[in-house]
Amino acid sequence: MQLFSYYFNLHIFLSIILAPLVETYIMIRLLKLRKYVNLSNMQLCFISAIFWGALHAIKGYSAILPVVWLFFWLSKSTIDWGGEKSVSFLLPWSIHGIYNSLIFVIFDIKY
Repeated sequence: MQLFSYYFNLHIFLSIILAPLVETYIMIRLLKLRKYVNLSNMQLCFISAIFWGALHAIKGYSAILPVVWLFFWLSKSTIDWGGEKSVSFLLPWSIHGIYNSLIFVIFDIKY
């Protein structure tokens, strides 16, 4: 088996580049709803984290806690840097990509 096969490269692209891109875009859109709800920023970050943790529970229950922790901080960074449009997208996307790359290295590479 060749280490860098087509499917291996596709998996890297999907899990490290595309998934964080799409999830960050959706997260930012959901966080923009804060204009319409009467919640503090911390409450909104916590709700966002629980939402993403529940979605990632499909992978298994062991993924819930790390994902809740990650998305709490991604949501917080998005809200805190919300004035800068490019930073409020690039910062959580890059953190998410780095997190996914670490998870990929730890769990997905088979020796």
